[in-house]
Amino acid sequence: MWGNRLGWGLSGAMVVIVGGLLGLVIWASLRITPPTEFTAQGKHLEAMALPVDPAGYLAASTEPGNAGELYRQAIIEYGQNAQRYQAFTSNPRKLSDLDNLPAAADLLKAAQLAPGAIFADKPGVIVSYDNQELVDSIEGLGNVLTMAGSLARREKNFDLAEKYFQAAFAFGCSLYKERLTRGELGAGLGMMSGAAVSMQRMAVDQGKTDLANHWQDFLKAYSDYDTDWIKRIERVISSIDQKVLERHAGDVYVLATQSQERLWRIEAILKLGRYRYNAGRKGDQRQAARFVKQLASEATDPAIRAAAVAARDLTPAQYHQLGN
Repeated sequence: MWGNRLGWGLSGAMVVIVGGLLGLVIWASLRITPPTEFTAQGKHLEAMALPVDPAGYLAASTEPGNAGELYRQAIIEYGQNAQRYQAFTSNPRKLSDLDNLPAAADLLKAAQLAPGAIFADKPGVIVSYDNQELVDSIEGLGNVLTMAGSLARREKNFDLAEKYFQAAFAFGCSLYKERLTRGELGAGLGMMSGAAVSMQRMAVDQGKTDLANHWQDFLKAYSDYDTDWIKRIERVISSIDQKVLERHAGDVYVLATQSQERLWRIEAILKLGRYRYNAGRKGDQRQAARFVKQLASEATDPAIRAAAVAARDLTPAQYHQLGN
């Protein structure tokens, strides 16, 4: 009798223990991977800020209105006629070739206006998994302005050269200020630094020491800026290395919810859309799906919501087309 009771008691205890262990396994498989030291104590969560405000280097606005609509118009025009613009940048011969490139005139005019939103009014245009062609158009326009300025400088038409370089800097500044995606940020920083180098060199050619120093000050502040943290965040967000995916899943959640830089919140949310398919743990996949679904319905920031909607709606077929 006592043997039976002991046996049943032991069996019951085993059931409880096995059930508890199974529960722990299930709980562990459903929870988010804990963040690492990468985001501990607020690391990599600060807002981005160049040591110098590039807006202070813009030419004064001379006409009413804002530049946003002209920038959008130029981007669309380039996208529709990319080969024509690429032919100019690959073999710039004479300034009159710009007569057939209306986007260049739009960008010159935009530089005379106050900066305006480019994509902020409709963030879903660029906050997506399929924005590379758009980014290529933006970078292509920067190349057109740089080449046009270089042509004018070669012809000793310094006033016109300055207008093109200033237009490139103004466009880059607007992109940097808005920076909804890594592509937009990279294009903006590249345009500003390239234009500043060109204007600094041109000022030296003309013997304008004060103007040369003016642009040299910007370039020094720009070069002193610690971009290593940007590269580290990009690695965590863009990597397709399975070890990185598994190690930093928790950090991506922290970036998506706590970063003071909206750009990294957006990029982290888009990363969570990919995590629905490539996270190393089922728990991270499930939690990513739940997180972006909830955020898509609750976010009040249009850009954050656009990222969440894109992440929520990413289909398996679309994910596999991304190549990672």
